[in-house]
Amino acid sequence: MTWHKEDLEENTVRDLSKALELDVLLSSVFARRGCTDTEELLYYLEKNERYLHNPFLLHEMDDAAERTLTAIDEGEQILIFGDRDVDGVSSTAILYHGLLELGTARECLQFRNPTADDAYGLVLSVVEEAAEQGVTLILTADCGCANHTEIAAARELGIDVIVLDHHTPKEERPLAYALVNPHSLDGEGPRYPFSGICAAGVSGKFLWALAYMKEQGQSEGESRRLCLLDIVVQEAEPKVLVRAAKLQNLCVQSRLELEIKSREDAERLYHYLQNEVLCSFTALATRAALSDIYGGSSDIYLLNLCDELLRRSPGLAERLRRSGALANAGQLRRELLALSRLARYRKLDFFDSQVELLISMLSRQLELPQKILAQSLDLMAMACIADMMPLQNENRIIVELGLRKISRDPRPGLRELLLELGLLGQELSARELSWKVIPVLNAAGRMGNTGLVTSLLTADSSDERRVLARQLMELNQERREQSEKFLALAQEPARKSFEESQGQLVYVAIPELLRGITGLIAGRLSRQYGGVPCVVTVRNPVEKTEKTEEGEEGEESCFWSGSLRSSGDPSVLSLLDPLADWFRNYGGHQAAGGFSVSAEKQKDLWQAFLSLLPLPKAGQANQIAGAEGAAEPGHIIDAEIPLEILNQSLLERLWTPLSPYGMEWPELLLLSRNLLLEDVQPIGADDAGHLRLILRPGNSDNTEGKGLNAVFWRSAERYLKDFTKGDIVDILYHIQANYYQGQMRFQLEIIDIRRHVADGAA
Repeated sequence: MTWHKEDLEENTVRDLSKALELDVLLSSVFARRGCTDTEELLYYLEKNERYLHNPFLLHEMDDAAERTLTAIDEGEQILIFGDRDVDGVSSTAILYHGLLELGTARECLQFRNPTADDAYGLVLSVVEEAAEQGVTLILTADCGCANHTEIAAARELGIDVIVLDHHTPKEERPLAYALVNPHSLDGEGPRYPFSGICAAGVSGKFLWALAYMKEQGQSEGESRRLCLLDIVVQEAEPKVLVRAAKLQNLCVQSRLELEIKSREDAERLYHYLQNEVLCSFTALATRAALSDIYGGSSDIYLLNLCDELLRRSPGLAERLRRSGALANAGQLRRELLALSRLARYRKLDFFDSQVELLISMLSRQLELPQKILAQSLDLMAMACIADMMPLQNENRIIVELGLRKISRDPRPGLRELLLELGLLGQELSARELSWKVIPVLNAAGRMGNTGLVTSLLTADSSDERRVLARQLMELNQERREQSEKFLALAQEPARKSFEESQGQLVYVAIPELLRGITGLIAGRLSRQYGGVPCVVTVRNPVEKTEKTEEGEEGEESCFWSGSLRSSGDPSVLSLLDPLADWFRNYGGHQAAGGFSVSAEKQKDLWQAFLSLLPLPKAGQANQIAGAEGAAEPGHIIDAEIPLEILNQSLLERLWTPLSPYGMEWPELLLLSRNLLLEDVQPIGADDAGHLRLILRPGNSDNTEGKGLNAVFWRSAERYLKDFTKGDIVDILYHIQANYYQGQMRFQLEIIDIRRHVADGAA
């Protein structure tokens, strides 16, 4: 494989470093990864929940929150229905605990997850059973967008359905009371700033909005609607400039920018401000300007936001007093803009900074929303990693804060599971969750016992949680055994389909396969074949058709379920959407999807997929142009580090700020040259093919002290052929953080190695 380190424009790195006061090495890594937009870099450099997107920007959030608060207040029966995977059960647990915290009576709240034999999403039998139990509100989590028939049936039975989902909606909207989804819905309403959050993220945001509306509605003197006002009077060239913004539920509903030149302008301003609760950071100057516009006898109430701001921050109050800003509106505007940390990343003028400051004050003055959000972040992070959501934008903050909570204060249920796994008390990374924790949680759904995880996360008794955690560990072991068995069975049909599709698709149909592990097998096969889309289908148990008019049982029929996994390019939905008429139902997102199909159509399904060829070519992000211009696989290097300066301080300066790592933000790939391969030893006694290396700078005569430890997985076959003890080598590597007795230590994980060639050598 080729090694490639992109050359950078010196000005690009210098300007980025200067603009954000960044270490030059960090700036070079961002530049090589194409991250030079300062607004997006906010999510890499800030680790604070204040930068999460406003939950009320999600489509139909207001309607969903108001309907749910009514159900809580009226004591209605509420059912939470979550999908079977980690995202679905995490969403279920988040909603269950959150609704109880918000005052839902325990006897009015229940949850369900589908069994392994249920079709994807909301099930008709569950809707009918809910109606019999008096349920009047169903919240679907990680499903619902594709359940048109089931939601229509619920509506006929007098049940409102609120869909909390992140899968891409189809053109036809289900008849839900509200559909809360980060994807745009037919262009209606404001577009959520980031479509890559998982369903647990949507559920956490939903609870945040619920808590905000609930507490604000109970606080005396509070209003959901405010109008921020600032009037600038320029005396040098007589000019009165009005800036105003109406806010409701933390969102800007409208803005007004108006120069007062005539009576008509004053009337327009009056109508805009009428019946609004007015507030201002420059209250004294703004009130005086209003008096000049409408006459000194005008009775105008204006809430002074600066009083509240200074009350909360004595240090800020002293700074503003010393600068004279409290007595000078122009100086105060400049100070507030200078104080805005957000202004480092976004172009804000003085009024924009005031709007952002007001939103921040409103979101922080109520304790309940902050508490609810903090309680949800762990499962939001877990689901984000499990569902392979991109670690970009606000997902980075969610995962960073969620990992911190899981590591330092795990919720009941997770605590018992981490204890069983030997991970309790350790600082966990996204990689460790992905490799060690998430597969165990997924095992329950894959093996047909989804309720086991939800019970673990909602059980009140610590004894019960310990028993459930042990059961989950046993189920995971069974899942491993079944996965290996069926993966072996899938090899031959996978190979044949790969060849038949000319290397573009993998398709496997195994009737007796456990339905719950189709996604797992599809993912393993997709990775085995270089990330190409892989479809795995399984026959479901027979089901009865509807009864005849005479009351006799209808005929038995069966259908097939399928899972589709890929690298995400092309998108899974770009393969499923053209075949929509083939499926009973289907859904998914960029890299994962699922469907069900009748037994009759399943016979020709592979041919239907073949009709889509040729597929769009996958992105070339991980390929380098070779000498002849042909694309060949390659390693993209983030930075070159001389080994002699590769110390703890440098690694913390580089590795820590750029974490967490995961989907679409891979671990740093670093290059170091001219190293002495001092020692090579096998790892373990099971002949797994792993090596432990000891390296030190090759240009140093100092052999005292310990060399730098590194591991090289699955590399024994390369030893003696590509490198040997005593060689001078160049290495590509990731950095791995290990925690021992509360202290973080780094080691190198070798990705590739080659013998060093001196500059100028032939």
